[in-house]
Amino acid sequence: MIAYGIDLSAAKVAVAQVNGGFRVRHVEAGPVKGEDHEARIARAAQLAGTVKELLAGVDAEDVIAIESPSVAGRGQGHATGEVFGLVLRVVISEAAGQWFLVNPMHLKMFATGKGRAEKDEIRLAVFKRWGFEAETNDEIDAFVLAQMARCTVEPDCYTAQQREVVGRCFLTGGKKPRRKNLQFDRATL
Repeated sequence: MIAYGIDLSAAKVAVAQVNGGFRVRHVEAGPVKGEDHEARIARAAQLAGTVKELLAGVDAEDVIAIESPSVAGRGQGHATGEVFGLVLRVVISEAAGQWFLVNPMHLKMFATGKGRAEKDEIRLAVFKRWGFEAETNDEIDAFVLAQMARCTVEPDCYTAQQREVVGRCFLTGGKKPRRKNLQFDRATL
């Protein structure tokens, strides 16, 4: 089983894999002329291709946690949500593993114990707990998401507080992961 964490934004993506060791990739979309609707779609297509490549080996028993877009993103919530939705539709419709959306507050609670933690607090907590250092906040978020995904199948590796957060996020009745399963027709993408 491999646990994946995906942190998407309007112009970049970070994907982490955790299965004993860990690997994190951070990719920014290439430049796209203009900022109109077509430019955002082109950027989303670049990101979708990158995520599909990074998730090429996903098996049915693998677990993927994806940070859901925050609507309070200082004016970027709508654009990020649009790009997020396009990328998500393409990638998740083809992924084999179980996947979950994670609210940013739950990500912060899992990493630090506080739902309103600052990025520096998350960075420090992740380093103290797992010894993981990253260049970007996106990489840290992806790493925490992968740890959350891993916690769904290996809960004994985590604290009671972390298991509780994951239970609130992912689990139904505290026992079985709830799979998000969306069917998309290629024509609707």
